[in-house]
Amino acid sequence: PRAFHERKAVVSTQSTWLDLSFNSIRRPHGLGNLTNLQDLYFVRNKITKIENLDHLVNLTQIELGANRIRVIENLEKLTNLTHLWLGKNKITKLAGLDTLQNLTLLTLQSNRIEKLENLDNLPSLEQLYGRSSETAKAHRG
Repeated sequence: PRAFHERKAVVSTQSTWLDLSFNSIRRPHGLGNLTNLQDLYFVRNKITKIENLDHLVNLTQIELGANRIRVIENLEKLTNLTHLWLGKNKITKLAGLDTLQNLTLLTLQSNRIEKLENLDNLPSLEQLYGRSSETAKAHRG
């Protein structure tokens, strides 16, 4: 059998974006000193839990589409987020977004959400993407 050798990418601590899409990642980790990141992409991995990102307070965009996430959590400290992509996951409830006052775009299509609620706490939200039945149930005051 072939031995597996983990590839290590050299990323500058000054980097403002990082794309780790299509890598079969199960847990975001190893981003400790990348505090200048503004854009982070984890498309089509195997992530089940949003974690180890709370120190990346300069993030404005996170793409977590096509993973295995069930709960929106651990985003409270990422108050600079303007774009959050969560489509094609296993999310069942819209929660954990209350502190994201700058969020302008939220994608939730192809999840398991029955009802879009708790959107009143997102005053900057301009674009919401979900199944048409989900979006129709979302009523903002």
